[in-house]
Amino acid sequence: MTADDNIEDQLDNLDDLIRYLEKEKDRLKKCVETAAEQWEFSEAKAFAKAHSHIAGRLHTLKNLRDPGFDERAGYYRKLVFLEEQLEKYTNAPQLIRHLTEEIKKTNEALDKLEDSKYTLLDTQHIDDAIFLLLDGSIESFRLHLNKSEALVFDFACINNLLRIGLSYKKGSLFPYMKKRLRRIGFSKVDEQRRFVKSIEASNLKDAQKIKQLLAVVIFDVFGRSWFDNPAALEINYTPMEPTD
Repeated sequence: MTADDNIEDQLDNLDDLIRYLEKEKDRLKKCVETAAEQWEFSEAKAFAKAHSHIAGRLHTLKNLRDPGFDERAGYYRKLVFLEEQLEKYTNAPQLIRHLTEEIKKTNEALDKLEDSKYTLLDTQHIDDAIFLLLDGSIESFRLHLNKSEALVFDFACINNLLRIGLSYKKGSLFPYMKKRLRRIGFSKVDEQRRFVKSIEASNLKDAQKIKQLLAVVIFDVFGRSWFDNPAALEINYTPMEPTD
């Protein structure tokens, strides 16, 4: 195992993960080009497959970070097309006026989109539960993500550590899902269908770091369609037996 194999281990921050994957995508593109130049077509095919996989993950994560990502990209593509037409038809005044008006409208739509505010997850209930947990008002809580697969996040605070567990039914997680969980810092609990990650809780000023972590798990490890809608939040007001 090389040092690069563990490079995603601490990338539970969405922006860090996107930056890393962007670099990896560029690296794989160069690998494809180099292999093709050397007529190593089997290698080029393998690199191209990996590049496509990374590009898909990036698209998902960018839409998670900014739900307006696809809409913004569409506006930019439209601007490029309109500006190309504007340069091409310099001797058609009526068309130029039309294109100029369309460019103006597109820029206004982009400005409006830029001013829009988005949140990673619309989860005020989760925010509230996290801070009830941290201040000792509750003992634990669970977020049921997929009832048929018994896929559940559970949260507890032990010795100033916020412990986040992920439990699942036998056979419900594919190997690549387990690999991605490990890469963002979750550890498999021996002899249990359960992954755990602990986060220092003493310096948490808001729930953003936790929500980013949940977002990466939900959208990058599994995918939005994997989950029940809505997810069910269960608060435990009584002491939870330790599972470690």
